[in-house]
Amino acid sequence: LLPEETERLAYLQEQKWKDLQALLTTSEFEDYAVRSSGTANFLRSQLSGFNPSEAEFRSLYRLLASSTTVFPTDPFGTTSNFAQLYGQLNQLQSQFMAQLSPERAADYKLATDPQTSSLARLVTQLELPLSAARTIATTQTTTQQRAAEIRRDSSLTPEARTAQLASLAADARGRISSILGG
Repeated sequence: LLPEETERLAYLQEQKWKDLQALLTTSEFEDYAVRSSGTANFLRSQLSGFNPSEAEFRSLYRLLASSTTVFPTDPFGTTSNFAQLYGQLNQLQSQFMAQLSPERAADYKLATDPQTSSLARLVTQLELPLSAARTIATTQTTTQQRAAEIRRDSSLTPEARTAQLASLAADARGRISSILGG
């Protein structure tokens, strides 16, 4: 699309949004926005590994919507819109996590942390609980720490170091396989 066509489509989308807001009750409009706004779609993509309940999703959506402009459904979502939403979402994380139980807050952190979000999405796709991702992440961290200790141990011969690292790797694979299954 040409830039002027994109601008025109964005303008029409904004007008449609305003018309709906005028036509619907506040509750109906929020229901519509939660299901179809660009903001809600962005939020869904960010929470894919968290698998929020409807109440959790609406709570975070309300926080995000109250702190930024809600973007209408926009198939051409601009980078600046997403950058703004991402920044706002990061600023609101502590407020949202305070509304969750400690276990769900840990799940949220795991699912949204760049270091572990792909792991959270994997266990979700495998229909495993997020506790499996926490266990795998813990196994990874402890294995990496132990491997670093083995590598720093100057009293080990190269063969003993290699054997200990191989044993550590086999143990970690076994633990992870027991969590993920075949």
